[in-house]
Formats: sequence, structure tokens, C-alpha cells
Amino acid sequence: MVRALKFLSPVAVPDARLAATLALLAASDALLRAAARLHKKTVAPAPQREFETLELNGREVGAVFEDGRLVGVVPGVRRL
Repeated sequence: MVRALKFLSPVAVPDARLAATLALLAASDALLRAAARLHKKTVAPAPQREFETLELNGREVGAVFEDGRLVGVVPGVRRL
């Protein structure tokens, strides 16, 4: 003889609770997929940064490049 446990039995959960549970799980899944789509759109790749030396007005200065563009100069710095 097989006995079903009361808490595992499908008749133990009222239909309204089961429907609410399934609706919440479906809504959670839809929100998770939407958040993943938004996250992919908003995340930009990290910029490529390089440090080199330049000669400005006869002085050697440190220069910071980001994606090939000069973004800053650090006077008195020759190496990083």
C-alpha cells in the first residue's frame, strides 16, 4: 500500500494558492528575463587605457590614453 504525504498531495494545496504561486513564478521569470536584456544593453566594454611619455615644450611628461585618445597629462612622471 502506498501512502501519499499530506504536504506533497496535490489536493492539499487549494486551487487559488496554486494559481497564485504559478502566477508569481511566471512574473518572476518574466522580470528576470527583462532585467537580463536591459543589463546587456547598458553595460559598455571597459575602456582600454595606456600610459606613455610625451615631450611637451622640451619636457618629458606622462600621458594617459584611453581608447587611443589623449585624456590626461601628468607632469613630472616618466613611468608608471
